[in-house]
Amino acid sequence: MRSEKLYSHLMALAERIALPVREEKGDFHGGLCIVDGEEAVFLNRDHDIGMKVSVLAKALACKRLDQIFMLPAVREMIDKYRIE
Repeated sequence: MRSEKLYSHLMALAERIALPVREEKGDFHGGLCIVDGEEAVFLNRDHDIGMKVSVLAKALACKRLDQIFMLPAVREMIDKYRIE
């Protein structure tokens, strides 16, 4: 699956589980953060789509997604970052 399509599916999944995703400029890698007591994923606007996919998949790997349907390629990408 192309990176742009995978990114789109990951963003839709984050929206389905009510996990805000923000793209910001700055000198940071990105990832899952807690801001004002709420979880959010921060993506660096200057990173390429492949890096954004990796950061978003890693953040989603921290969430319980067992009961949520997603395409096998999307689940495979998230599972690459899952810590058992």
